Amino acid sequence: MVDGERLTVADWETVAPKGAQQGPVEVFFRPDEVAFAPADGAGLAGEVKAVAQRGPDVRIECVIEGQLFELEAHSPTLPPGVAPGLSIRVKPMRPRVYPV
Repeated sequence: MVDGERLTVADWETVAPKGAQQGPVEVFFRPDEVAFAPADGAGLAGEVKAVAQRGPDVRIECVIEGQLFELEAHSPTLPPGVAPGLSIRVKPMRPRVYPV
């Protein structure tokens, strides 16, 4: 939901992308354009389902709001102890929004 200059997705709120249409929106973000927050911090709550090392990158499959996501991260940006079953918080760094 975009309301004024704010974007709200589940229990996470951030600045809406510039020029975003007001009202209900679908939110998209690239798998490698996320920041991880502490489990009790701000962000979209998720649960890790699988982790795979791919060279310097790590792919994380997680469920957020009932949907399966595949995220990409580099070792220094990973949440500590990332493994299946871990609760995480994800903050899309450059979300794109489209009217519903």
